[in-house]
Amino acid sequence: MASNPAQIQKKITFRLPLVELERLEEESLRTGRTKTDILREFIRTLPRSPEPEPKSEKK
Repeated sequence: MASNPAQIQKKITFRLPLVELERLEEESLRTGRTKTDILREFIRTLPRSPEPEPKSEKK
């Protein structure tokens, strides 16, 4: 059983315009990679949001 949060996987479903789906499928055929792998790689390139700073206690 996966206890490490990095190992937990969730399934998502989303809609794409046909032209974007075709681009994804073309990239998959061109590279021999799965569409999932291509999307995961893209997500990993996104910048991370800065962590919120802890609120300081007012005295």
